Amino acid sequence: MLFLLLGILPLRAQSERTDTVSVSYQMITLQADSLPDPHIFPDAFCFDVTVKAPQPSLSYTLYLVHNVGGKEEREAVGEGALQGQDGMTKFRFFAQTLSADTVCLYCQPLDKKWYIPMKTAYCILMETRPKQAYVLADRIPLIAYTPGHEEEFEWEGRKASRVDFCGVRDALLHPSSWHKAFDIQDYLYFELVFNVP
Repeated sequence: MLFLLLGILPLRAQSERTDTVSVSYQMITLQADSLPDPHIFPDAFCFDVTVKAPQPSLSYTLYLVHNVGGKEEREAVGEGALQGQDGMTKFRFFAQTLSADTVCLYCQPLDKKWYIPMKTAYCILMETRPKQAYVLADRIPLIAYTPGHEEEFEWEGRKASRVDFCGVRDALLHPSSWHKAFDIQDYLYFELVFNVP
């Protein structure tokens, strides 16, 4: 009986691995001749986000989520399917601060642009990283636009403050929990959901 159980365990682990989705990031430095839109400027934040799933041609829905004070507004902003035989698709996200209270977000290959009212001071476009590998059933955060976590510290006997981005990213939490974990009051993220039966 023990041998039978030991024989089943590797099969179960292997079937779970075939359901995994990988997400990788590359920060892009924009050149004036490679801008997708005349309203996107070279000082915009830009990331290529590559998604690889175990099945080619899977369809997906992309959501834009705005978290204000812990309450989330989720809007479906586009649909598509993974490209190529390898189940891989690349998204390119841009974030352009237009003023102290407006950001412009742009996404390829959807070729869509959003103007979002929010406080933009100290905000950056930032990777989101998971604690464990994503699977097809997950709501997968692809990228976030966030002011980071403001924290106080003492320096030479005086109180000072700083904004921490790395600690937020490296906590490996889903962005939906950043409000509670870091007291971030206003931020955005894009979330990918695969349409699987």
